[in-house]
Amino acid sequence: MKRKDPRLLNECKDKVIPLTQALNSKNPPENDAFDHFIKATEFYSNITDEYNRTILMAENLHREIVEHEKLIKDIKERAKAAIILQYGKNSNLYRNFNQSSEYKKVVRRNQLKEKKMK
Repeated sequence: MKRKDPRLLNECKDKVIPLTQALNSKNPPENDAFDHFIKATEFYSNITDEYNRTILMAENLHREIVEHEKLIKDIKERAKAAIILQYGKNSNLYRNFNQSSEYKKVVRRNQLKEKKMK
């Protein structure tokens, strides 16, 4: 996701300044639209800032995850090598370490199909 474009917000903030001055003058306008515009601009500013902070936090978390994935892959390979050195490639620990959960599901499904056929 990308951050919100601040053009509309900047345009509205530029218009808020003269409206605020007009509302604070000796003869304020009687129309409530000015006050609503100022409040809506403030609200829009707040939610846009919150949105952009959230996006920035998500981007930072994503970078951390990507970096940590590299570390996890390296550690996984080192653990695999340590299992081979310690127990050998023919050990149950090595076979279990290499099998993914998806592989186990497929094998189990095939075993159940074979039992049903018998």
